[in-house]
Amino acid sequence: WFNMKKINKNINIALIFMLIGVFLCLNFAWALRVPDAFQNQYRIDRFKEAAEVLPKVAIIVLHYGRSDGIGESDTMELLKNLEYLNYSNYEIMLVDNNSPDGFFSKYKDSLLDRFPKIPKITFIKSEINLGFSEGNNLAMEQALGNSCDYFFLLNNDTIVDKDSLVNLVEAAEASNDIGMVGPKVYSYYQPNVIGTAGGSFSNGSFGHNEIDNGQYDIQRQVDYVAGTAVLVRKDMYKRVGGLAKELFMYHEEMEWPMRAQKVGYRSIYVPKAKVWHKEARATQGRFSPLTNYYMARNRFYIMRHHPEYIYSSIARLTLSTGNSIAGAILNRDIRAFVSIFKGIYDGLFGHFSKIERGKITIIKAYRDVYRYNREPVPA
Repeated sequence: WFNMKKINKNINIALIFMLIGVFLCLNFAWALRVPDAFQNQYRIDRFKEAAEVLPKVAIIVLHYGRSDGIGESDTMELLKNLEYLNYSNYEIMLVDNNSPDGFFSKYKDSLLDRFPKIPKITFIKSEINLGFSEGNNLAMEQALGNSCDYFFLLNNDTIVDKDSLVNLVEAAEASNDIGMVGPKVYSYYQPNVIGTAGGSFSNGSFGHNEIDNGQYDIQRQVDYVAGTAVLVRKDMYKRVGGLAKELFMYHEEMEWPMRAQKVGYRSIYVPKAKVWHKEARATQGRFSPLTNYYMARNRFYIMRHHPEYIYSSIARLTLSTGNSIAGAILNRDIRAFVSIFKGIYDGLFGHFSKIERGKITIIKAYRDVYRYNREPVPA
């Protein structure tokens, strides 16, 4: 009254379905329970497998070290940090922007030896201080000849999470109209306090000085991302051009995407990418005379070249001028106070920076499985 063969067949089928169910349950539990670091590594490995070759990235670091030692220690700390990036296809373009600390002379023959995990460093010495804008432009021009797909502009006073670059590249690769992507930037000294989570042309930076409680954990399109750390598509650079050299420093990260938007490029904020920033080290503080001057003057450049944002620029200028005046009064710094109004005067009358490049020296140091070379390149 029973058939053993039929019963065994049914048992086998039931076992197969049971194993499939256990497998699905384990996968679901893994997705819920496994720490973020392991999930992120799995996603990174899948991203690497999906591409025949990872896009090549030129990491551009602008060095300006003061004679008091600030700058050199920051740059060396960053380079050590970059050795542990979870990304293999990159090179570093390091620009010494005529630093008074003698950084180029000190390290030109030994820099790669100090960082054995970095595959290639191109060391560029400018004989004049080109400012943030033109210093980065110089490096991007050099990187164009190295078959790079992206430029990662990175302040020398930052520290980068090891998965940041792969997260940024993955976001950029999603669409050809993504021109810039940027990370969540934190304070170096208060690691859970946000410096910026992208920004809008009208309202400025998102999340500034807020404790990170996950309120900016959604990837999204923004008007601009911080110039502190920004990944730039090569094709966008070739079409739009580089940073506005007339600005020298400050507001260039806002003016650049204004131009990019006009030809169809977008900026994306990527919260999974994380960077910690010491902020205003090279300019001697947030309310220093240098900072106050360029922050005030460069707003007028944006008004002149992007009149569609004139009202929001006036509002932002009024707010930032008030903050700068308050800072100068609290610090009892008459030079900082005067520099605000000098910046406003020069901006009103169109007195912007006129940068002409002087002599540059380029040293390329690279290693591969067969050899280690240094190539001095006259320029």
